[in-house]
Amino acid sequence: MPSIVRKPRIVREPVEVTIGRLETYVARMEHRYECESSSVAEAVVDGTTRETAEISRWLTNYWTLKHLATGA
Repeated sequence: MPSIVRKPRIVREPVEVTIGRLETYVARMEHRYECESSSVAEAVVDGTTRETAEISRWLTNYWTLKHLATGA
């Protein structure tokens, strides 16, 4: 019987391309909600903003971008 579980799609791209995609996504979210990512992160930690799936994705991309951009 074939498995229903899909294998994850693996994309290989230069880190500069990944950084560009993350910058675009984070900028769109900041524009959409008219606030900086760091402010949203603080609000989630403080409990003044609920961490929805969308905010979780936003902050994951934001922290990934920060990590890649600093070369850490």
